[in-house]
Amino acid sequence: MLLGMAQQRLQLASDLDGARRAYALAANLLDGVDDPAYLSLKQTLAQERGALDEKAVDPARTAASKLDAIERALPALPKSAGERDASELPWWRRIASRLIEVRPSDRAQLSAASDRAAGLDALSIEFTLARAALERRDATAWRSALARADAWLPRLWPDSPALRNQRAALTALRAQSLAIASPVSGTTLVQLRSMRAR
Repeated sequence: MLLGMAQQRLQLASDLDGARRAYALAANLLDGVDDPAYLSLKQTLAQERGALDEKAVDPARTAASKLDAIERALPALPKSAGERDASELPWWRRIASRLIEVRPSDRAQLSAASDRAAGLDALSIEFTLARAALERRDATAWRSALARADAWLPRLWPDSPALRNQRAALTALRAQSLAIASPVSGTTLVQLRSMRAR
């Protein structure tokens, strides 16, 4: 029953802590059994518990650390568009650049201090919502919050290779699965069932 419950906690709710507690209870019960036939089952359970304790098993931890890294990198992005070398510009832009500045209208960047502060606050809220969704393992809310955060980035910082890198990292993070994956998950339950069938 405990092994089945641990499997359900992992598969249905992605509840790693609940599964660990169920496995610990199952290990306590097996420790009370002195039959040598259950020795291999105890070893399999120990392997399964050890695999769940590895850091790489829980993608939510990895996603949280990546999100923290992205958020820490954003203040270091350039706040103004880098000046291109004049020789790279066409002749008409070199002449016109002395009189006017041309910006794409589809990427309206917030330049007023109050607008920029409000945009940074909105971005911070989206990151907070993403973390809350990550705690609940709500993949839909996680992806939505990251998509909204990504939409704020070009409005707060001009286009640059560093900004494109951060947006690509957010896109990759949005595509990451939050489901817990362990190659040995459920092996103890399978072995116990086969022992009972014999």
